[in-house]
Amino acid sequence: ALFSRIVINNESEKSDLGWEIYPEGLYRTIKKYHSLYNKEIYVTENGIADSEDKKRIGFIFDHLLWIKKAIDEGAEVNKYFHWTLMDNFEWLEGYEAKFGLYECNKKTQSRKMKKSGKYYSSICKDREPVRDFFEKTGAKKRVIEYFISEDD
Repeated sequence: ALFSRIVINNESEKSDLGWEIYPEGLYRTIKKYHSLYNKEIYVTENGIADSEDKKRIGFIFDHLLWIKKAIDEGAEVNKYFHWTLMDNFEWLEGYEAKFGLYECNKKTQSRKMKKSGKYYSSICKDREPVRDFFEKTGAKKRVIEYFISEDD
């Protein structure tokens, strides 16, 4: 079966929608489908509902490290698409779920990059392997504190 059972750890961190944050699950999925099909993998729509933009940096950090681990172990992950560029309309949650790297004012349509957007942008611009990026910038906690405390 594709999904034989779902186990949720009630102690784990959750998104605004109550979804468990489990980056190792992405790694395990990549490894499983790489071993089954031995094809290149595109990670699409990997994101978090985080209205205060306080968990997204850690979410991105952790998921990219697990993807890097899968790549180091032979998986051919060729694309990664963060969900999503801008806060948008979600079918079940309307405009309440904030997945974007940019906030979007519904009335004026003005956009403002969030701190997590700046963080993700810095990774994309440097185009370095994720682990090297974090070794240069210091420990995870320090990286997260830098982007959260940075002035707008």
